[in-house]
Amino acid sequence: MWFTRNLIIDRAGYCFGSALGRAVFDNSDCTGRNLILPPDVLALVEAILDREGNCMVDTTATTLDMRDVEWRKRMIDLPMPVGEESTCIGWLKDPFPLRRARSEDAPKSVMVQPGDTLLFQFEDVDAWSFVELSRDGAEVGVGWAVLPDLGEDCEMIAG
Repeated sequence: MWFTRNLIIDRAGYCFGSALGRAVFDNSDCTGRNLILPPDVLALVEAILDREGNCMVDTTATTLDMRDVEWRKRMIDLPMPVGEESTCIGWLKDPFPLRRARSEDAPKSVMVQPGDTLLFQFEDVDAWSFVELSRDGAEVGVGWAVLPDLGEDCEMIAG
């Protein structure tokens, strides 16, 4: 949640002062620390803060122990973590693209292939699900897709 919230304000031009903020985000194009966010963006940041609660991130660190950071930076529409997860182990159907935003016209991020593992730990938006994709044990990308009920589309469902 820390990453998503800070990616939002990074995109708005925030200049990070913490070691972790400077290590994870690029301050070269920042505009300041006192930003006025549009109402919809501010509402999203506040919703994330509510979910973060008392979760503390060590902002003196210089690395963030989180998978898929660079892939998530490329997303146009950012996902909202839900605090629980489920997994489709062994995709059984045809290949399909994950997209950088919740639109069929959005740029493709990566292709899901038969046998892939799909991890779900973010809030669905309308019919779109945010997917973290791995193949042969390696992370290969993230993105948005409209998916059917996965019951018969996976070798196994976990979570």
